[in-house]
Amino acid sequence: MKSSKKRQVTAAFFAAAALGGVAHAAPVLNMNDLVGSKTTSESTTETINNVATPVVQPMVPRVRPVPVPDTAKALEEQYRAVSQPQYVVNKQTNTMMEPTLAMHSLINVQRKTEPVTIQKQVDGKQQTQTTQVQRTPIIVQEQSTTPLAVANTTTTKSVIAKRTLTIRDIQRAERERLAKLAEEQAAQQEAMQQQSSEQAQAVRQMAAERAAEAQRQAALLAQQQEAQRQAELLAQQQEAQRQTAIKAEQERIAAQQAEAQRQAAIKAEQDRISAEQAEAQRQAAIKAEQDRIAAEQAEAQRQAAIKAEQDRIAAEQAEAQRQTAIKGEQDRIAAEQAEAQRQAVIKAEQDRIAAEQAEAQRQAAIKAEQDRIAAEQAEAQRQAAIKAEQERIEAEQAEAQRQAAIKAEQERIAAEQAKAEQEAKAKAQAEVEAQRQAAIKAEQERIAAEQAKAAQEAKIKAEQEAKTKAEAEAKAQAEAKARAEAEAKQAQESKLPESYVNERNQASTKGSTTIGEKNILSQPIDPPLQADTSAKITLTFDINNYESMTGTVDNKEIKYRAFEYIPYVSNPIDIDQQYINIYIPEEYFNNGTVNGYNTQTAPIFMPNNVGGYMPSQPMAPKVENNKPNSALYALSRGYVVASPATRGRTNKASDGNFIGKAPAVIVDLQAATAYLHANDTTMPGNAKRIITNGTSAGGAVSLLQGATGNTSDYQPYLQALGAATASTDVYASSAYAPITNLDAADMAYEWSYNGITSFNKVTMGQGELPQANIGGAPAPIQRNVQRVNLTNDDVAYSDLLKSHFPDYVNNLQLRDRTGVILKLDKKGNGTFKQYVKSFIIDAANKAKSNGTDVSRYSFLVLDKNTGMVKDIDWDAYNSFTSRSKEPGAFDSRANDSGENNLFGTSTSDTNHFTITAALHDTTPNNDVYVENAKIVTMMNPMNYLGSPSATNAKYYRIRYGTADSNTSVAIPLIVGTRAQNLGYSVDIATPFGVDHAGDYDLQDLFNWMDSIVKNSR
Repeated sequence: MKSSKKRQVTAAFFAAAALGGVAHAAPVLNMNDLVGSKTTSESTTETINNVATPVVQPMVPRVRPVPVPDTAKALEEQYRAVSQPQYVVNKQTNTMMEPTLAMHSLINVQRKTEPVTIQKQVDGKQQTQTTQVQRTPIIVQEQSTTPLAVANTTTTKSVIAKRTLTIRDIQRAERERLAKLAEEQAAQQEAMQQQSSEQAQAVRQMAAERAAEAQRQAALLAQQQEAQRQAELLAQQQEAQRQTAIKAEQERIAAQQAEAQRQAAIKAEQDRISAEQAEAQRQAAIKAEQDRIAAEQAEAQRQAAIKAEQDRIAAEQAEAQRQTAIKGEQDRIAAEQAEAQRQAVIKAEQDRIAAEQAEAQRQAAIKAEQDRIAAEQAEAQRQAAIKAEQERIEAEQAEAQRQAAIKAEQERIAAEQAKAEQEAKAKAQAEVEAQRQAAIKAEQERIAAEQAKAAQEAKIKAEQEAKTKAEAEAKAQAEAKARAEAEAKQAQESKLPESYVNERNQASTKGSTTIGEKNILSQPIDPPLQADTSAKITLTFDINNYESMTGTVDNKEIKYRAFEYIPYVSNPIDIDQQYINIYIPEEYFNNGTVNGYNTQTAPIFMPNNVGGYMPSQPMAPKVENNKPNSALYALSRGYVVASPATRGRTNKASDGNFIGKAPAVIVDLQAATAYLHANDTTMPGNAKRIITNGTSAGGAVSLLQGATGNTSDYQPYLQALGAATASTDVYASSAYAPITNLDAADMAYEWSYNGITSFNKVTMGQGELPQANIGGAPAPIQRNVQRVNLTNDDVAYSDLLKSHFPDYVNNLQLRDRTGVILKLDKKGNGTFKQYVKSFIIDAANKAKSNGTDVSRYSFLVLDKNTGMVKDIDWDAYNSFTSRSKEPGAFDSRANDSGENNLFGTSTSDTNHFTITAALHDTTPNNDVYVENAKIVTMMNPMNYLGSPSATNAKYYRIRYGTADSNTSVAIPLIVGTRAQNLGYSVDIATPFGVDHAGDYDLQDLFNWMDSIVKNSR
């Protein structure tokens, strides 16, 4: 441990570290990429003067797609570049900024000034004003239709894939299970029918036995009567002797009869009970038979209906043929009549010929006139082409002038850097020379002293010289060894500039105190993960592998085909998370239309189910809380639905490696998008009209999809997974409550909630994030709620984060719709704050117009004359919504937030992702790790909006409720405003009173989607 009180910042941090704390890192760092390859004709001088020019030293530009033979080398250079030291120094302010924010201020958009008419309220009345607005971005992007280049080799890390069963195995097993179940049900039904038949036969047999028994009893009775008659005849002869015997016999017979009657009664009761049981079984058998007959009748009726429909169609076809024959016959008769008339009236024919000649002359005159008009139109087109060519030449000349200016500026900067380097080198050489001269002088003095000593001690000269020589050699070896160790240590650590350490320590004294000295280390960038064995799954869409399903929307039955469990990569790491479900309206398979769309033009709605950056499953069409979810509603509006499963931050491989850390979720979504583009010609729907949607973390990755189309940053990851080699851009992005711009979110959160020191916090598991309320569903059950009071250290850290936010906002150079630059002063006030408040005011007024009583909200300031909301009390509003997280809301100082978990690596569960949090880390660890800046950059859409290396979506819709405190309301507004300043169409609003929720206005969402699709045709 060094004795210095300053923190030791280890050189391993170089891969992520940079100077400057609030300006976002851009994915592309050369000057041409910053200003774009295609520009307008206006000068760039104004913007250059407004923005501090950074010195990039050294940062390697992102590799763009190159021809296939050079791709492997390019990707290798790209991978090697991200581990090099990265510096961004602001020479004018000398401030310290987060490395991943270093380029947000450098992608400023230059716009030409144009007049625009706006309406605004003045004293409660609508007035129309005309103002000059700066619009039209300097960067002109073109949608790519060329598949991304694929390298033959990519450095990857092998993990054991979860592949016990493939999707095909699962589907095959499911089909076999269903077939076996059907066979068992058929066997059971057959057994029941056989049992019913046996029971009926037993009933008939029992009835026959009862009849036989009755006949036997009747015969026995007849025999008894005959015996009595014979006895009476004998009694006449032996009356006296047999009276007693007869009486005894009669008593015996009576007893027998009584016994027989009792036995008969018992048997009759048993027969009755058996008959009742048999009758019950017979009734059951009759009911089963009736059900079977009813089913057969229903099937017969259905077949009859089908046959009747077929007969009707055949009859219609026969009728059409008959009508055709009749028409043909009528035409033939008419022709014969015409021929007869022609033969009869030759003069009339001659008149007709003359009329035809006159008509021919008239047609010739018309054609001549048309030729003249066409010639005039051709001349007009030629003049337009000449004018366009002149404009193009002027634009090229302007571009050449701009490029020359840029080149001159680059040469000037290079010359200054070379001069500075030469001066530094000369200074270093002078210092070395001075040290060498001092060493020579010391050596000379030592030699002189030794010579004097040798003169005095001549007797022991040889011994002293040998000893001196040995000591000199040992000393030289020790010095050489020390120098070698120092050089090796310097080569390994490459310490940050002293100005960086000084500035950070100075900043830390303004914020929370730090305990002890810690090593700030940057995680080396993980190679793309690749499965240990190749699955070789085909990525061709199977149009025949589906299940027919139905749903109900507004009492209307929606029929669709479900194509489920489709792998979107050929070599998945996690088969349970890397597949897509596709749902297509049934009408598109019958040449039908829905909502004006058909199988070729239907847009593709791509909702994700991502929450908290956790693993997600596809969204299946269904009714939730008596309402259709967005997938089912999309089908009712004629959209093809494609919903992917994705990996998340807690996914693990069988070997224990984490396989869902950043950037896994966006890589999976890009792979699913590439699958849709690759199969555009084989499946219904238009892959050029993909519209993404998500809520919370899902909203963040939806925006990321919109910003990162076709960027090469994800290419090594896609290649390792075996993704389709196709485009990854989307048409539009929709986001509800997006938890995005994570590396700037801590600053923004404290700008909103600084000063609130007591709040309710929901107790969750380590690394857990709150789940959003989707589609109007009841909010998830909250767990333990505890009252949290911030410590003095927390308050100081909140003050520090808040103080960084104005510089970040000011460097963005955002503008509102009227062209006003959005800024903040050191206290956090300014035009940006008024801009944020305007969205909340508009939302409150809209709610009031819809019948909401807004008078109960004390933070609203109402106009006494009109009753409309004219302002809000900013502090009162933030107190009303209240913070729900401690300072360090996203990059927790304890390194235990869900976002810390997101930025782990394949072998470490959590990492910091901002330098500020790492410098104020509260864990007991001496080594504090920060995620590689490249990975953090890949998770933020701000780094890709306006970048010429990415194909941005042209349409965005963002919703963030005024009652939501899961991030600062400033964060989604910053992203939306950046896209708006680039000239994209952005629909952004803050619905009044809405908490952390999504999909609550499906009708409005799909009306917007219809408008951007249908109006662009």
